[in-house]
Amino acid sequence: FALEGFTESIKHELEPFGIKVVLVEPGATKTNFLNSTGFAERALDPESPYRKLIQVWKKVFVPKFESGSSWIDVANTILQAATSENPEIRYSVGSDTLTLLDARREMSDDKFDAFLQENYLQDKKKLSKGGEK
Repeated sequence: FALEGFTESIKHELEPFGIKVVLVEPGATKTNFLNSTGFAERALDPESPYRKLIQVWKKVFVPKFESGSSWIDVANTILQAATSENPEIRYSVGSDTLTLLDARREMSDDKFDAFLQENYLQDKKKLSKGGEK
């Protein structure tokens, strides 16, 4: 939200000067991102409170990035936004981004938080068994 809020506020400040501001919101994208992601050694320790979260992240997000949008789609969207005479304020790339944006728009804060927990932030099998050690 920080980037969205900043983009919206600066858009209004800069419009009178002919400067157009846009936000490109790519979802999971097939790139080398996962290969260059690292975790603090202490977070991987079996006693770390972050260990379970990292395990869930790997299980939930790795497949999303492996099957995500093409980087070419993201690049084409950036090119479209940069060259448009009348750009939109937001450009979304990927079905996962559209799903999240639609859910955010249609749900109350509490329902959206529950949606995130259910679909992205927990692994029900691991949590119901007390987590892996």
